[in-house]
Amino acid sequence: MLSKLSYLVSATGLVLCTAAASAQTTAADSIQYDHLDVFGPVTWPVTGSNTRSASGQPAPNYWQNRADYQIKASLNEGPQDTTITGEEVITYTNNSPDNLDYLWLQLDQNLFRPDSRGSVSTPEEDDRFGVRGFNRGGDHITSVTINYNGQTYKVDPVITDARMQLRLTSPMGPNGQKIEIKITYNFSIPFYGSDRMGRKLFKQGYIYEIAQWYPRMCVYDDTEGWNTLPYMGLGEFYCDYGDFDYYITAPADMTIVGSGDLQNAPDVLSTLQQNRLSEAANSDKTIMIIKPGEVEKSFYPSF
Repeated sequence: MLSKLSYLVSATGLVLCTAAASAQTTAADSIQYDHLDVFGPVTWPVTGSNTRSASGQPAPNYWQNRADYQIKASLNEGPQDTTITGEEVITYTNNSPDNLDYLWLQLDQNLFRPDSRGSVSTPEEDDRFGVRGFNRGGDHITSVTINYNGQTYKVDPVITDARMQLRLTSPMGPNGQKIEIKITYNFSIPFYGSDRMGRKLFKQGYIYEIAQWYPRMCVYDDTEGWNTLPYMGLGEFYCDYGDFDYYITAPADMTIVGSGDLQNAPDVLSTLQQNRLSEAANSDKTIMIIKPGEVEKSFYPSF
């Protein structure tokens, strides 16, 4: 009887599905779909405060907020795991005409938490785009301190997936007001970092490529307010302009490569390598500062 009952239920389900599909097909037949609409012109939102023109170009009242970063991070190699420990100070400038009751930041490393949206939506493990199978993933926020209008206080962040909200005790004012956010954090480095980061063991030791290695401000703009689309592993990013001043501490036998202007070449490069760096600064040709035979282990923090 159980087998027969199961068969009858399945058959009923099949009939229902077929009927539903038939109804949808009939409805679809009445829809006039123009496939050329996919390639139609982009309509930019036009705000009422004269910040953008109808073409999307900046208008007289256009504004952008700004985020400047000072970051100090250490690479800590251990027998079981390798971590990044960081402390950053973000100076955020609110050039908008709005008071801000809270601030939003991206925690891109939270993609690698087992319960993240990106992890749930990724079917495979150990793939170059994979984010699953790493139970130590994610940013661990140890403290957040706000400094604004002469007041300094700690904040308990509200973290959802790869986003962090900081609720302020008093609103941040508009038109150029500045606020300082100090965050201490750490995370473990996954082997497969969604094709943007990871580590690989070679004869001479590990090579690390580290991306999304610091909490960063979400963009607040005049069309959508806070842009809080969570990091899912694919796609690019929408960020405010700003200056980055960063300090990396790593084992002495490791070569560090990063964006920006090196401030302490005598401390980290040989005399020969310093001469190559000076030569490269005045040349249009490709000049290797550190040649392959001079590399033992490498660490690439990227922005």
